[in-house]
Amino acid sequence: MSTASSANKTLSTPKGIYECPVVQIEKVARGIFLMRLFGPEISRTAQPGQFVNIHVRHEPIPLLRRPFSVCRANAADGTFDVLWKAMGTGTTLMTSSRKGDRFSVLGPLGNGFAMPAQKAKKAIVVAGGLGAAPMPLLLDHLAMRAVPSLVLLGARSKDELWGAELFESQGAKVRLATDDGSAGQKGFVT
Repeated sequence: MSTASSANKTLSTPKGIYECPVVQIEKVARGIFLMRLFGPEISRTAQPGQFVNIHVRHEPIPLLRRPFSVCRANAADGTFDVLWKAMGTGTTLMTSSRKGDRFSVLGPLGNGFAMPAQKAKKAIVVAGGLGAAPMPLLLDHLAMRAVPSLVLLGARSKDELWGAELFESQGAKVRLATDDGSAGQKGFVT
């Protein structure tokens, strides 16, 4: 077993169910929304690559919680962000959320990403579409370790591209790719 994976197994993040009010919600790209929730317990303990399960309504439909990557966490102000695309009933309902609305949130869940045991010389972060959601928290943790980062970011088109400005503000260099060539290199991000 590698040192990185054994270190992750020994990390235990408390999880629970919390009522989290909406602090802010905004449309950040075509059909893609970013929501900030107040959840001090989650913001203090979430690790890069972990997720939360959100119960969208206090009604029978939709019945099941929806999983969302923890996009960013700010322990100082007790908030965390989730990113999603309005695709089905639950995520479409979430788009009408307003400041002060409350969600039942279970988390943080999952093992998260394995962080290097020693200082890495450079990190190359590759993400496409909604796969970019957990990357801001990862970049925050890499910056705390003084690891320079390059983000290779892709999407179907420039209208669905999210995160480039944020990643640059976090100190990462960013290269873009879109399937249709409307931003950056034409083709898949890989």
